[in-house]
Amino acid sequence: MSSLPYIPLDEDFNLNIALLIILIHTLSKNRNDVLLLDRNKIQIFLYLIKNPSKLEAVMILAGKKNISIDMTETYTIKSLSLNVDILFSNQKIKTLLKKLSILGWLRVTKSDGASYFSLTTQGEGAYDQFGGEYFNSVKTYTKSLDKIKSLTSNKLNSILNEVFKVSK
Repeated sequence: MSSLPYIPLDEDFNLNIALLIILIHTLSKNRNDVLLLDRNKIQIFLYLIKNPSKLEAVMILAGKKNISIDMTETYTIKSLSLNVDILFSNQKIKTLLKKLSILGWLRVTKSDGASYFSLTTQGEGAYDQFGGEYFNSVKTYTKSLDKIKSLTSNKLNSILNEVFKVSK
C-alpha cells in the first residue's frame, strides 16, 4: 500500500495562482493608473498575504494604519515560524507568472528596463470568480497593502528585515 504525498497548502499551485490574481488585481496600479508591481514586489506582497501576522508588523513599522488581523491568524505555528522561502524563490514566482501569461490573464509592460504586471480583461474575469470566506479574507489583507504598494522594493525589504529581527 502506497501512501499519498502530503502537499502543504502553501505549495498548492492553483491556490498560489488565485492569490497572485487577487494580488495583481488589487495592487498593480496607483490611483493615477501608474503601474507599480514588479516581480520583487509581487514576492514581498505574496509573502505578506500568506503571513498576515507579519503583515500587521510591516504596517506598524511603515507607519500606516494598523489592520485588524484575526487571532486565528496570529497565534498559530505557521505565524510563529520564519518560513521566508517565497521571498527567495524567483523560480516559483516566474512559474506562477508564466502560467498566468499562458492563460492570457497577465499583461506585462516594460518601462525603464523593468517589467510591471497587471491583469488582462480575462484575468479580471478570473478575479471576479473568487469568493467565499477564505478568498474574502485574502482580499481584505491585500487591500490593506494598498497603503504601502507605492514603497520601493528596497524599502519594503528593509521593513521586512526589521520585522524578522523582532520576530527572533
